[in-house]
Amino acid sequence: MKEHGGGDSLAVRWLVPDGTDQAPIVLTNCLPYGVSFSAPVIAQHPAKHRQ
Repeated sequence: MKEHGGGDSLAVRWLVPDGTDQAPIVLTNCLPYGVSFSAPVIAQHPAKHRQ
């Protein structure tokens, strides 16, 4: 961690289960449990607006 009169910085590394050393950890591995980044799905198309 680095802090000095301006922007702060924090870097974290870890050893992935397959043995890969990730430094710094990529954002996609920093998710709350049960959350995933996936493309949004349109479950219902919007109704057409009549004028």
